[in-house]
Amino acid sequence: MLKKAYSYLLLLSSLFWLDASAQNITKSPYSIIGLGEMVFAGNASNLAMGQITQGVRRTHEINWMNPASYSALMQTNIDAGGTFSYGKFKGSSQVGEVNTAWLAYLNFAMPISAKKGMGVAFGLSPFTGVGYNIASTFVIPNDTFNINANYLYNGRGGLSRFYVGYGMKVVKDLSVGINYNYVFGQVKNTTQLFIPSKYNMFNLNEDRLTFVTGSVFDLGTQYHKTLHFINYDSKDKTKYHKDSVDFVFGVNFRPASDLNAEQQYILRTLPNGALTGSKDTVIATDNQKGILKMPSTIKIGMSIGKQDRWMIAADYRSTDWSKYSSYGVNDSLQTSFGYSIGGFICPDPYDAKNFLKRIEYRAGVRYDQTNIKVNGQGINEWAVSAGFGIPLARSRSKLNLGFEYVDRGTSENNLIKENYFRFIIGINFSDRWFVRYRYD
Repeated sequence: MLKKAYSYLLLLSSLFWLDASAQNITKSPYSIIGLGEMVFAGNASNLAMGQITQGVRRTHEINWMNPASYSALMQTNIDAGGTFSYGKFKGSSQVGEVNTAWLAYLNFAMPISAKKGMGVAFGLSPFTGVGYNIASTFVIPNDTFNINANYLYNGRGGLSRFYVGYGMKVVKDLSVGINYNYVFGQVKNTTQLFIPSKYNMFNLNEDRLTFVTGSVFDLGTQYHKTLHFINYDSKDKTKYHKDSVDFVFGVNFRPASDLNAEQQYILRTLPNGALTGSKDTVIATDNQKGILKMPSTIKIGMSIGKQDRWMIAADYRSTDWSKYSSYGVNDSLQTSFGYSIGGFICPDPYDAKNFLKRIEYRAGVRYDQTNIKVNGQGINEWAVSAGFGIPLARSRSKLNLGFEYVDRGTSENNLIKENYFRFIIGINFSDRWFVRYRYD
């Protein structure tokens, strides 16, 4: 098991590093705004339960979205996953279809001391995605006639993050943790002015390539308490048995931070009637350094359940995106916030004879007011999700499958309504590593 999991880790990490900042995660027109579309970086289990994260505290599963949860780890874990998304865009007069696929996450975590409640983790996941292709028509007034022209907007790229984290119990029922995130990547934005060849005029092409690097921190805490109670027999009150549930209240705070940016800018003319080639370079600047100011984020959540058997959880999250700026310029973003409710049930995780009883059945729902506001109209989204945690062999490892339906935006006021079906598949290897055996 150890050698096999280690081989998968090397393969997946090499693929991820090669493709981390080059993935085409989104094709949404709304990714033209700000840093692009913010990507949920939780695992397949989190996504299937409505993207709940803060009250999740598992002994055999990584929850990097709150580093305080590392203190609960009992075994070494490798968690990797990929996402496929199929979507439909609907405007006032047009309908389009798109599909994308990307490597969603790769995480590694292990307990330093399970007895003392100390654990570490590291991993890689997307941070933002940019992938739009927009065309708009306008009229250039002239003394004798009007010129019908087009603006073409194209964007590609996005940011990724590599994190290293540590979590520990400070007292019996309270844990804290920290993630250091190194954010990196590049975004290319292209704007083209296209004038039909019959007007015998040059077209314009503007390229803006931005490289981004910087550090972001996540500070997490979880209060976790086992509540004991007595269950009385419904028919005979003299008969009873002792039972318990686990309660978790979690908070994750990401302070505001500055990311370093370096920009290349080229404005050039194109041949008459063409969108490729080059006529003359009008402006060319290199190494334009600047700062991207990232706002603070707060996430709060709680859960109640029994380890490996059932859980019900709820989350709240908020980011003040109105304080975001790029090179000193704000981008008309608004405060984002969202709610999630979800959970899972596993009929009997220890029934060796009945495979279906050992499967975790997951479901959730969420609502988000995104950071995007266009023409005074906020772009909101809601989603429903479901999934399964399928046990592998006789270990604590699982094959995790998640499904999500997302409804975003509106087709009113010349805007775009988006609907997505997302499928995420993840695999979690959980086993005991670095154990010295007494007998060979």
